[in-house]
Amino acid sequence: TTINSIAELEEVPAIVDISKSLGDMLRYSIKLKREVVELREELIHVNNYVKILSYRYGDKIALTADIPDHLMTLLMPKLVLQPIVENAVYHGIELMRGKGEVRIAASVRGDTVHLEVIDNGAGIAADKLRLLQAALKSWPDEGPSQAGQDEMRSIGLYNIHARIALYCGPPYGIEVESTEGAGTTVRIALPLAPPPARG
Repeated sequence: TTINSIAELEEVPAIVDISKSLGDMLRYSIKLKREVVELREELIHVNNYVKILSYRYGDKIALTADIPDHLMTLLMPKLVLQPIVENAVYHGIELMRGKGEVRIAASVRGDTVHLEVIDNGAGIAADKLRLLQAALKSWPDEGPSQAGQDEMRSIGLYNIHARIALYCGPPYGIEVESTEGAGTTVRIALPLAPPPARG
């Protein structure tokens, strides 16, 4: 708030914009006491993050969201989408030439909501992808294998998977598909109806 006020006084609109987005992100991350939020809140958090990135990367990163209106109130664990988008940027788009695209899509099949975060970045090498997929198949109590801990992306995605699985129960969580040089898709499975509150 202080940075924002100084930037307004000094008439530096870029810093006003960045500091507001950063402040909103921090409030969402640490001030909201709820661990479960609506999908629309997650998307606002992602948009704030990408807005900050735009001042570093210019128009290199394009974010689109294809979410039906009736899913905007879907309840889900907090801080799921933004870390996945961050992975897409730093492990995919940043490594490629030209413009990168990140698309967030949602659909419903039966009683399960399927969210997808799709990027056209550098993709994941086949050997690393196998380790990551193996880590995501292990139950959260087991933790990822030592091999699966070798890369920060694996740890971040596994932590998201574990939080979803622990809150929603199996078979919910994430899975990853990727083609090196062509991009990565992270699929998130969530229950259409949230689990009952725990006593």
